[in-house]
Amino acid sequence: MKIRFVDLKVGDRVLLPRKGGEQLMTEVVHMETVREGRYRIQFLNERYQYVSTEDMVEVLPELSPRAVKQAATRAAMASDPALQAARDRAEAAVLAQPAAAETKRFVVGQTYMGRFASDYDTKAHFTILSRTNHTVTTTVRGKQVRRGLSVYNGVEQFKPFGSYSMAMVIDANDPAS
Repeated sequence: MKIRFVDLKVGDRVLLPRKGGEQLMTEVVHMETVREGRYRIQFLNERYQYVSTEDMVEVLPELSPRAVKQAATRAAMASDPALQAARDRAEAAVLAQPAAAETKRFVVGQTYMGRFASDYDTKAHFTILSRTNHTVTTTVRGKQVRRGLSVYNGVEQFKPFGSYSMAMVIDANDPAS
């Protein structure tokens, strides 16, 4: 089926014509360029079922309001040196910003403390036996286990008992005292 749309993008809701003059409300979930101005589009209906993966939709980018606005902005930037200078200053300011702070990391041999969500007074201590860039090895319930690391707010953390709704999280800011 070939349909003409202007300025279509993923997430848009579209009424598709059906046999008998009916219309079906759908949502665009995937767009793939076949060639300039022609796309293969996947639609989902209200029941989240794919309508068709072979619908060819022809988009007219030359009539798109977004395309017209972008072209006007590019033309204004090219003709106005003050706009170009402002853009250059903004790019220089972004490049001049200091690099992100160093990530706080776990140290091999150091012991870290965590508390249980269900009983805050109960503490658990974990000593880092070894580490890589992506994992730490520690002892949990008498067994050596390897756990994956994640970074939150510039601090490494891991879940010693695995991932579940109220899982304990040990982070590098909580060394045992």
